[in-house]
Amino acid sequence: MSSQLNVDTIVDKAGSGGTNVKVGTSSTYVSEGGNVTQNLVQAVAKHFVTYQSDGGTAVLNSQSLNNSSLTDNATGDTIFTLTNNMSQTRYAIPDSGGDNNGGFSTFTVDANMTTSVYRYFTGDSNFGGQDSDFHSCCAIGDLA
Repeated sequence: MSSQLNVDTIVDKAGSGGTNVKVGTSSTYVSEGGNVTQNLVQAVAKHFVTYQSDGGTAVLNSQSLNNSSLTDNATGDTIFTLTNNMSQTRYAIPDSGGDNNGGFSTFTVDANMTTSVYRYFTGDSNFGGQDSDFHSCCAIGDLA
């Protein structure tokens, strides 16, 4: 027999309004259509940054998660160091960003990925190093 809990608000035991909900690593959610279930924990970004490097030096903007530092290696070449390690050396790095100069490319090189660091390149349409006005990237996978 299955159970269902229907509530409008979840608050802490003291009733102060704060909520601390812990979700197990095997927790799933049901898709909007109700036909598919997915692992909730795996679907959450484990790292993200917003930064800009237009003008020569990569600088973090105010938004980041699980990022201890960034290193500006060269034009369009940035290394991100995670606060908490990923469980494997291969994880997803989706990205977004660019600038007003037209064609733009972004990529990571898997040889530069470890559980705590990844190297991220931004460039022109010919893959030449180019800094960007705004950029964001994240890591999706399992934490160690």
